[in-house]
Amino acid sequence: MNKLLAAYMELNKMALGKEVSETCFGEVDWDELFQISRRRMTAVLCSNAVAQLAQKSLVPEDVSARWAEYSSAHFVSDYMRWNSIRQLLAKAEKKGIELIMFKGYVIAQLYPSFGMRNSSDTDFLIRRNQLENAKALMEEEYEFVQECSKEQVYTYRHKTLKFGIELHLQLWEDYEGRRINTLKSMELNAEVSLVICEVYGQKILTLNVTNHLIYQIFHVVKHFSVEGLGTRYLIDITLFCEHYYDEICWSEFWKAMDALHYTGFCRQFFSLGIKYFGLRLDILGNQYIEKITDEEEFLTDMMYGGIIGEGQKGSYQILGIMTPYLTGECAPAASKFGRIIQTLFPSAKNIREDFGYAKKHKILLPIAWMHRFIDYFLYRKKHPDESYAVDDKLLTAEYRISQLKKRGLVD
Repeated sequence: MNKLLAAYMELNKMALGKEVSETCFGEVDWDELFQISRRRMTAVLCSNAVAQLAQKSLVPEDVSARWAEYSSAHFVSDYMRWNSIRQLLAKAEKKGIELIMFKGYVIAQLYPSFGMRNSSDTDFLIRRNQLENAKALMEEEYEFVQECSKEQVYTYRHKTLKFGIELHLQLWEDYEGRRINTLKSMELNAEVSLVICEVYGQKILTLNVTNHLIYQIFHVVKHFSVEGLGTRYLIDITLFCEHYYDEICWSEFWKAMDALHYTGFCRQFFSLGIKYFGLRLDILGNQYIEKITDEEEFLTDMMYGGIIGEGQKGSYQILGIMTPYLTGECAPAASKFGRIIQTLFPSAKNIREDFGYAKKHKILLPIAWMHRFIDYFLYRKKHPDESYAVDDKLLTAEYRISQLKKRGLVD
């Protein structure tokens, strides 16, 4: 394993209170390690470990100071953010609006201390019949962000603190397809299965632990499929499974993974958690620990969040290509040429929702293909530094498809 990757994994282990070998920190590029930790949202988690290593002169003073400054600023920001969310929850309760929190602070409370889990936004699930009341509530202190919203997701930004909140009408955003139908049939957010959980002294409504874990694996697979997966997600799942091990119905969980064809991926994913973060071995139940032949490649993909396109809007650029693989609507063609054709000329079923007219009227599909090409060239002309060239886009998609195959997510 290369030195930077080894040091990054050991630093995260140390942050979680695990024993580590400090020899791997001797010749590491700490500037690069700091940047990677920031991009992968683990810098605050690792701040105490960095401070301990700095006392042993294993971290350059300037890097240690920048790391501490970054973490302190995030802590203050997160404290103000959480207070604002508590106020929002109190107002919602008075107005009879049911805000169902998932991910976010429900997982953050499992970290060693407050503020250690970075997050870009807070997610709430709302009932469709409460949407208008919820929107009116949000508009008191938040501004609606049209460009980041979708048909099933309403995005808001706090007017002064600028953090984001997403109101979801369904757990699966705007995704549709065979796997999404399977998830819908599980009714993970059915009223009868919701529970009250205490988060930092605040009572919140959320999914029960088994359903929440099933949802989190979908969310992990979503990110892995369309853009690459950060290491923080492995830490999230490890902490969640360890904390709620006795409450999770593991037979129900593995039955759901089989139905979604996620079992092979979970074996690999959990095996990394067992090896690197001390996840208990019996988490696998009647499954088995996976000896991953290309483990370093998998971990490197996590460390760089997808590797190809780092710094570009990778998820947006290949979202339309990768979505059919996520939703189970598309299996990759056997040859590279066939996959290129699938990418350039998607079927009516697999074309992006932007081109819904081709879904309804297949005869218009050639027009939709031309529409896609025109949209691409206009976007590339306007955002030359944020766009993939065609060959880069195909290379990125080919790489992600290869990762899905290696992780058991496509045949």
